[in-house]
Amino acid sequence: MQEKKQTCWLCEGDRLTACFSKYGGHYFQCQGCGLLLSSLAETAEMRHDRDSSFSPESERDLSVNIEREYSDKSQKRYCQEIRKYTEYRQKNRILDVGCGTGGFLFTAMKSGWRAVGTEVSSQAVQAAEGKGLEVHLGALRDRIFENDSFDIIRMEDVIEHLKDPLGDLHICHGLLRPGGLLVLSTVNVDSLTFVLLRERWRYIDPRYHIHLFTLKNLSLLLEKSGFRIISFKTAGLRTREDKKMQRYLRPALKLLAKIFRKGHRMGVMAVKSRE
Repeated sequence: MQEKKQTCWLCEGDRLTACFSKYGGHYFQCQGCGLLLSSLAETAEMRHDRDSSFSPESERDLSVNIEREYSDKSQKRYCQEIRKYTEYRQKNRILDVGCGTGGFLFTAMKSGWRAVGTEVSSQAVQAAEGKGLEVHLGALRDRIFENDSFDIIRMEDVIEHLKDPLGDLHICHGLLRPGGLLVLSTVNVDSLTFVLLRERWRYIDPRYHIHLFTLKNLSLLLEKSGFRIISFKTAGLRTREDKKMQRYLRPALKLLAKIFRKGHRMGVMAVKSRE
């Protein structure tokens, strides 16, 4: 396998091995910490910012997203999530990074939180503002919020798109009050889904997903950013890319993924641990 003479920015390991080629790019995997790095990092974040979640000509994508985000099912899920944050409620402020059309913010606002979001899709921002929400167009680093001003910062399906996740998490650390909570979710490279599908897994896409993490290297990233993990979980099994597996083996594989904590998605809660 081809090796890249470059130091891993996360663990400072010096062995990066090419592992997948797809969509005109490829991934290198650090042999020290297991991080997957896209060869298209220089353009991937700009492409994600430009394309965002919705194509400019497709109002249907946006309307489907709004319908899903504001459905009774989603709102109930968000209510359950928000209840977990009660003990952290001091300044009564919550920031949702990459908030989409604002479904979570809407629920937080109804629950009495002063909720604000950032989002790279202008269409999504307009939709959220139409719901009466405060959402700023652009990435987290484009906005200047007051330091120590948030109880909660939420990043759902964002970190894999970031060119400089360490830098962005340092920003989050500054924005949170002492003892504030970071809630982060992303896909899990140390999952049963990844073992089974490898490059067929839809998230193996160097055009958009710059960094793909395991719980181990995500923990290292959070530690370097000044956070202490207080809980984590993995969930789910994705087999749609393999029809036979989806039809015959999914129930058994899903059970195995749950037992061994090898779900294809992972969620982490971490507190600001130092100044």
